[in-house]
Amino acid sequence: VVCSWMESDSESLTDLFEDQDQADIISCIENDVCVEYPSTTIVAHSELKIALTSTLGDCPSNGSVRFGPNSGNELQDCQNQAQHSGYRNTAIFSQSNCQGEPNFAIPVLPENSEVGHDSDSESLTELFLDPEDCILEPQALPTSSSTAHAAKHQSWGRDDVRVLVDDPNNTMTWAPCLHWSEFTEAIYAEVVIKNSTPLVVHGTMDLWSAEERESFSLQWLRQNYAEQQVQLRDVEQLENVDGWSLGQYIDFMEDVERRHTINLYGKDITCPEAWIGLLKEKLGTYFCLSQDDLFTSMPDILRPETLMFYLGYEGNRTPGHQDICGTLGHNLMAWADNNASSFWFCARGSDKALADCFWTSSSHIQHQLDNLEHDNIFLHPKRLAEASFPVFVIEQKMGDFVLIPPSSPHQVINMGGRSIKVAWNRMIASSASCSMASIAQLRTLLKPELYRIKATVFYGLKHVLSEYKSRASRGISVDADFLEKLGHLMRLTSDIVEDEKVDPKINNLFKYHLFDDNAPCERTCDNCSADLFNKCFHCLECEDLDYCLSCIAEGRCCSHPDSLVFMGYFQDEELEAIVKEAIDCYINITKVLNIEKDVPITPLSRVSIATLAVRKLQTREGPILRCHQCRKQRAKCMMVSCSSCDASYCCSCLWNRYMIKQIEVEMSLEPFVCPFCKRSCNCPPCLKERGESLSLQFSNVQFYSPVNEAKTHAIFEKVPNLYKMEKKKQTLKQSPNSEGADKRSPLFRENESPYKRTKR
Repeated sequence: VVCSWMESDSESLTDLFEDQDQADIISCIENDVCVEYPSTTIVAHSELKIALTSTLGDCPSNGSVRFGPNSGNELQDCQNQAQHSGYRNTAIFSQSNCQGEPNFAIPVLPENSEVGHDSDSESLTELFLDPEDCILEPQALPTSSSTAHAAKHQSWGRDDVRVLVDDPNNTMTWAPCLHWSEFTEAIYAEVVIKNSTPLVVHGTMDLWSAEERESFSLQWLRQNYAEQQVQLRDVEQLENVDGWSLGQYIDFMEDVERRHTINLYGKDITCPEAWIGLLKEKLGTYFCLSQDDLFTSMPDILRPETLMFYLGYEGNRTPGHQDICGTLGHNLMAWADNNASSFWFCARGSDKALADCFWTSSSHIQHQLDNLEHDNIFLHPKRLAEASFPVFVIEQKMGDFVLIPPSSPHQVINMGGRSIKVAWNRMIASSASCSMASIAQLRTLLKPELYRIKATVFYGLKHVLSEYKSRASRGISVDADFLEKLGHLMRLTSDIVEDEKVDPKINNLFKYHLFDDNAPCERTCDNCSADLFNKCFHCLECEDLDYCLSCIAEGRCCSHPDSLVFMGYFQDEELEAIVKEAIDCYINITKVLNIEKDVPITPLSRVSIATLAVRKLQTREGPILRCHQCRKQRAKCMMVSCSSCDASYCCSCLWNRYMIKQIEVEMSLEPFVCPFCKRSCNCPPCLKERGESLSLQFSNVQFYSPVNEAKTHAIFEKVPNLYKMEKKKQTLKQSPNSEGADKRSPLFRENESPYKRTKR
């Protein structure tokens, strides 16, 4: 139809239509036209733009013609979205209107906008391609939900975010900021560590020479590291893309048209050696592997690589997440185009639980595995403005140094142009407790720790004790900060050691053996991927299969429970001697500094995990009990007996019906009172006795995050279809012994997590 109109002498598109309804649509377009529909294939033609301009009036220089939707629902959605985005009237051709020709619609600028204005140009660039004198081949409409969802985030610009932050009616606020000349370690400790608030430092590179700043440019990278292989991230499909060199990606970023065909982000790229020395010199103690960084004290074979850089352009983004293992995040924008910046949306680390629920409930897919731990949700700023917790916003420009507190949920998006950001993580003594708290969550998600948290704390304490001896031999005194650092590491190490000690009151039949590995702390659990700092159970029949104490205590092992051997890297006496030495140093320092402080070590307020693991294995062939809930007979090690009556509940019923973990009951020093005694038992006889209905007990069942295994397990039992969804989303580490992996011990099956059930 358009081609016919362009070739004819008609002054109006209306003349080409015999049907009055079609003529009315054309008339609407002639009077007032606009469109915004993200999942459409874009075509452009300069002659068509000129022809339409003669009838419709001025058209934006970067305007384009797009295919429109086919169905009536899509038409309505398109019109609603365009009006919601601030456009005036919306008119879209469908296939029936165009008599079989491709659908199209004509975009114009929103009201009160100016072409070429800096504040608007970013959002317009995302909406419209700059047309060339050619027609792009039509492609199939995108069907990926992530692609459609991503387009919704590209229809807003920097001014929109600034308006939201300045609005006093929402919880968004600018993050605290200061100049590099005003930045001190006291401010860092107060704002980032104590208050758990993100901080941005401006002017970090103001005193750098021009040559030093130029070494972080794209041109320098192309000249020196063009052949380096990089792994890119497809932001829309959430997939990694291999086979690119750094030079190829830089060329790709310089091609504006190609950048709009696919959203590729250069993430986690190995940092050039030339940058490391310069950053260490300029940033000092805030750089990775500095004196305060606990990773410095680890053996070379165990020391993780935390330094990387990000190379991207406008539209690249990082979904909501938190820095791994509860570490401190550091990010310096070392180079950027003149108009480039990055927007950070951060929550306090203390608000992580609220933020996790908020991100999950706001997911466009509404899937159970959409949460901060899976890095797959990017929220619109308007949605973030509705949060019940403070959301701190940072606009990072070249030379800005962003510091993220431990466990702080945050998401980032690039705007305005290309940029290079150098990022690293640190674990210091005052933040190590946050890292320790993250271990349980990583186990639940079957995610490896990567940073070996317990080993980092242990070697950090040894390094501090060595430093104290060195200072004492040279007559150098220590200060209160050193005492505080020693106290943090001593307390955490003591908790680690005590938790891996078997209670001497029980009859431990397992003889303890030491590994003969070349380096300690290198092994991981073959069930949950947790790091094995010291003790574990090793199977002699399987091919080098290890299980952590927590998995054994929860009833998970291979099919050879009789072949498990209690093994580790250190003797208890060796670890206890280090803790005792730390206590003596702490007491001596308090006397020298004339400070009255108690030793920050308290005994465990629960049963140790090593005691539970040994007890679980030694009682696996005990008496058989009947479950009050399901009436099935099970081994005593799979049951929890009430301290007030004779009722017993199996681990499955406690998990499925009452969201209670057996291991939590067994670890507690408090006596267990069963649901029957609490008159909350929902078995049919108890419900009938109380005159209640079974359906009332589960009327409010909702989908829960897999962070809580008990709640997840309960949902999986009631919604079997989620097994298939879970299987697609979760990748589990396979056992080296395929035969042993399929022959699970029947005694331990009932207490497996839903992830292991999915694997079978």
